[in-house]
Formats: sequence, C-alpha cells, structure tokens
Amino acid sequence: MPIYTKTTTTIFFTLSSLLISNPVLATGVVPETTVLLVKESEGSATMNVTNSDAVPTILTTSIESIPEDKEPLLVATNPLSFVDAGAKQVVRFVLTNKKPLTVQRLVRVNFVGVPGRNKNEAKKNSVGMNVGQNIPAIIHPAGLKEEKAPWEKLSWSINGNTLTVSNDSPYIVRMSQKIDLYPQDGLASLPKTYILPGEKFTMNVSNKANSNNSTYQSLRIYPATVYGFMVNHYDVKL
Repeated sequence: MPIYTKTTTTIFFTLSSLLISNPVLATGVVPETTVLLVKESEGSATMNVTNSDAVPTILTTSIESIPEDKEPLLVATNPLSFVDAGAKQVVRFVLTNKKPLTVQRLVRVNFVGVPGRNKNEAKKNSVGMNVGQNIPAIIHPAGLKEEKAPWEKLSWSINGNTLTVSNDSPYIVRMSQKIDLYPQDGLASLPKTYILPGEKFTMNVSNKANSNNSTYQSLRIYPATVYGFMVNHYDVKL
C-alpha cells in the first residue's frame, strides 16, 4: 500500500512594517484591515478574517511581540477556527496588561490558513503552501486622546552631519525611513519605519557635495497614518 505525504510551507505577507496603500493581498486568509486597533478602555477588539481559498481552512491566530517590547499584552480568544471557503471568521482579542498603560504599545498578529486537501491531493504526494498575514496591532491607552498627526510631536536636532530625533510623546509614529534635509540636499535614513514612545535615534547625514561642514536649515519627513497610508510630507525647521 503506497504511503502518500504532504510537505507544507508557510509564507507570511508582512503587512505594514509601514506604508500599505493597496488592499491586503487577496489570497489565503485575509484580515479586514491592515492594522488591529485595540483600545484599553474597551479591553478587547475584533477582526474579521476571510478565507479567500476555494477549500475550507483552519485559521490559526497568534500574537508576536516586537523586539523592543516583550511584555505579553494581548491574546486571541479563538486561536483555532474552522472557516469554510469564502466565509468570514470573527477573531476576538483581549488585553492582558496587568498595569494601566501610559503610552501606545505595539505587537504583531499572525493569521495563517491551513487549507484542507482536495481529492486529487489526497491520492498523491504533494507540497502544500500555507499563506499567512502578519499585521501590526496598536494598543491605545485609556484616557489618551487620539492624535491624527503624532509626527508633529517629534523633537529634531542636528550637530554638523549628525541628526537626532526623539519621540517624547505617548504615540507611535509611523513614517518612511527617508529624511531629506535642506538647503544642501542632505539625506538621512531611520533604522525602521516606526518610532515608539521614548525612542531616540541618531543618524548620519550624507549630501551630494560629500561635505562634513554642511549647514542644514530644515528637514522633510514622509509620515503615514495609523493604518500605514502615506499622507502629505511634513517639514521641520532646525
């Protein structure tokens, strides 16, 4: 009697380290939005996830801490769900923080669909592919007002060709890594596409003249909304 095997690989689409301006890739399991927003005042949040495949799937949901913040803050109450082809599943998330939050916090959520095997696959050796979506979850403290332009609260300073940015606000700032400096066509790059509350970064500024004695008067950043959509650039005087 022949033995049939199936090898499975999971591929994640990481949504929005920043800048998701297009809809979520419609394959496998698809979350309703590119970001999960959780309000501490409500204690929980939900996300609709659609099975876009033509076969039923087992939806697995897990929480992933970011390297800068390992505290467990969120759990999925239904980490395993059976979802028919084309159907939606509501996934509920509950906060687990033991102390009141004072600043916005960031974790990531993994949605992975494990599809069933059709009759042809069941009769032969096959290689399967599980498609997963990885999205950010922003947790908003109770009592903290919403801020539509948190990038305006960043503090900038420059010393020669060394640029420093500090986020002394309680908000997560999402933006492109690119920073333009004027009037001498300077260019700097952030190490990542978000700045957490309390973070501070120092960057080297390069310019076309390759000068170490440049005098910059302003800079331009390219911020994004909480959902990762680009907005108009923002200029800062130095």
